[in-house]
Amino acid sequence: MTILFLVYLSCCLSLCSLVLGDTLAKFPVCVTDDDCRDISEQGDADYRCFQYRCFPWDDEELQGDFRSCKRRTDCLQLGEEEGGDGDDGECFRHQDRRRIVMGMCVRKSSAVQCYGPGDCLENEKCINSYCGEEEYFKALQDLECDRKGYCEDLYLGNHCCHDFSSDILKRKCCDADGDVGVILPGGDLDDDTLAEISTKV
Repeated sequence: MTILFLVYLSCCLSLCSLVLGDTLAKFPVCVTDDDCRDISEQGDADYRCFQYRCFPWDDEELQGDFRSCKRRTDCLQLGEEEGGDGDDGECFRHQDRRRIVMGMCVRKSSAVQCYGPGDCLENEKCINSYCGEEEYFKALQDLECDRKGYCEDLYLGNHCCHDFSSDILKRKCCDADGDVGVILPGGDLDDDTLAEISTKV
């Protein structure tokens, strides 16, 4: 019985991961509307940053299972497939209310702002000041940074580090000692790799 339950749980977690991965592809992580430019151009729609995900506020066909709204009463009985928990949700509106006239329904627990990692439920993270899924937090860690304060404000690390772990030289948030942070490639570094890192700095 226990093995059967573990197999069932494993399948459920795998399916949940697939669904969330699909959600991340359709609604990428963002901090500002600028982070939604690429998906807007690819989808030929006006994606804007709602909380921490790019959302096509004016195109219902691209909104997937998410429900758009103008007021809280549009978010009654928000189902899990719609990003809710079965209870009534909240209508999250974009800060540019003059031009962005529709919002998106979210569950009440994610409509409240968080001010630190401990403000969210156990299975959630504080993402761009809202509680959300850990996969979005991980995706946020992959966004490029340009200053230390950005990383600290978003609880992503204490430095904006030079990232040498891939072929694309960029800076990402990390925790590091001292004044400068560096993300090194995994494994042992040979002389050629060290020389390449030196030329990129």
